[in-house]
Amino acid sequence: MKVRAEHLSMQFNDAGQVVDVFTDLSFEVPSGQSLAVVGESGVGKTTLLYVLGALESPSSGDVYIGEHSV
Repeated sequence: MKVRAEHLSMQFNDAGQVVDVFTDLSFEVPSGQSLAVVGESGVGKTTLLYVLGALESPSSGDVYIGEHSV
Protein backbone atom coordinates (compact mmCIF):
# COMPACT_ATOMS: atom_id res chain seq x y z
CA MET A 1 0.00 0.00 0.00
CA LYS A 2 1.14 3.52 -0.76
CA VAL A 3 2.23 5.68 2.20
CA ARG A 4 2.14 9.45 1.83
CA ALA A 5 3.12 12.21 4.23
CA GLU A 6 2.07 15.79 3.53
CA HIS A 7 3.61 18.76 5.32
CA LEU A 8 4.35 16.87 8.54
CA SER A 9 5.72 18.85 11.44
CA MET A 10 6.40 17.67 14.96
CA GLN A 11 7.19 19.82 17.96
CA PHE A 12 7.68 19.09 21.65
CA ASN A 13 7.59 21.39 24.62
CA ASP A 14 10.69 20.86 26.76
CA ALA A 15 10.64 22.93 29.96
CA GLY A 16 8.95 25.86 28.21
CA GLN A 17 11.13 25.63 25.10
CA VAL A 18 9.55 24.54 21.80
CA VAL A 19 11.71 21.92 20.10
CA ASP A 20 11.19 21.24 16.37
CA VAL A 21 11.78 17.57 15.58
CA PHE A 22 10.94 17.93 11.89
CA THR A 23 9.22 20.66 9.88
CA ASP A 24 7.20 20.53 6.63
CA LEU A 25 8.20 16.96 5.73
CA SER A 26 6.51 15.54 2.62
CA PHE A 27 7.16 12.29 0.76
CA GLU A 28 5.45 9.33 -0.89
CA VAL A 29 6.42 5.65 -0.91
CA PRO A 30 4.57 3.88 -3.73
CA SER A 31 3.08 0.45 -3.18
CA GLY A 32 5.70 -2.26 -3.54
CA GLN A 33 8.63 0.04 -2.79
CA SER A 34 10.54 0.57 0.43
CA LEU A 35 12.20 3.46 2.19
CA ALA A 36 15.07 3.54 4.68
CA VAL A 37 15.04 6.12 7.47
CA VAL A 38 18.63 6.88 8.47
CA GLY A 39 20.37 9.57 10.47
CA GLU A 40 22.22 10.39 13.62
CA SER A 41 20.85 9.68 17.07
CA GLY A 42 18.22 12.19 18.15
CA VAL A 43 17.21 13.55 14.75
CA GLY A 44 13.60 12.25 14.85
CA LYS A 45 13.66 8.86 13.08
CA THR A 46 11.65 7.05 15.75
CA THR A 47 9.26 9.98 16.12
CA LEU A 48 8.63 9.92 12.37
CA LEU A 49 7.92 6.18 12.45
CA TYR A 50 5.52 6.66 15.39
CA VAL A 51 3.67 9.34 13.40
CA LEU A 52 3.54 7.17 10.25
CA GLY A 53 2.23 4.24 12.32
CA ALA A 54 -0.46 6.43 13.94
CA LEU A 55 1.06 5.92 17.41
CA GLU A 56 1.69 9.68 17.73
CA SER A 57 -0.18 12.61 16.21
CA PRO A 58 1.87 15.15 14.29
CA SER A 59 1.78 18.80 15.34
CA SER A 60 0.60 19.52 11.79
CA GLY A 61 0.26 17.74 8.47
CA ASP A 62 -1.34 14.53 7.29
CA VAL A 63 -0.40 10.87 6.82
CA TYR A 64 -2.21 8.64 4.32
CA ILE A 65 -2.09 4.88 4.03
CA GLY A 66 -3.51 4.10 0.62
CA GLU A 67 -6.14 6.82 0.27
CA HIS A 68 -7.14 6.81 3.95
CA SER A 69 -5.98 9.53 6.33
CA VAL A 70 -4.60 8.22 9.60
